[in-house]
Amino acid sequence: MGRLCAIDLGTKRIGIALSDEAKIIASPFQTIPYKGDEKLITAIQSLIREKNIEKMVIGLPLNQDGSESPGCFRARSFMQKLEAKGIFCELFDERYSSEAAEEVLYQFGKTRKSSKGKVDMIAAAVILKGYLETQNT
Repeated sequence: MGRLCAIDLGTKRIGIALSDEAKIIASPFQTIPYKGDEKLITAIQSLIREKNIEKMVIGLPLNQDGSESPGCFRARSFMQKLEAKGIFCELFDERYSSEAAEEVLYQFGKTRKSSKGKVDMIAAAVILKGYLETQNT
């Protein structure tokens, strides 16, 4: 029994969140600077080994009306690259995750500018929390 890991796939930074082993709690973990898919895949493979991750949950950036945004192609393509490496993945709707992350920071008196990088990992935790809620109902 392993953890779940969520990815908020940005163009400059990648937010990472982890579940506990019971798959109940989603916690922000880290932000990785984006330096290309291959470097990101290598970082994810290390994370899988170090944190006993059994599945990656990749945020799918749908439009507000539920239609696919241009970012959905990137998310699906990245998922295929991970699956080609034997990594089990699932896509999950990430609408409003960045807004929810910014609201969390705002509640703690932080601005987006002063929390650069934190928004991404908090957004990943929002994605993972939503995913966990759909699995535990």
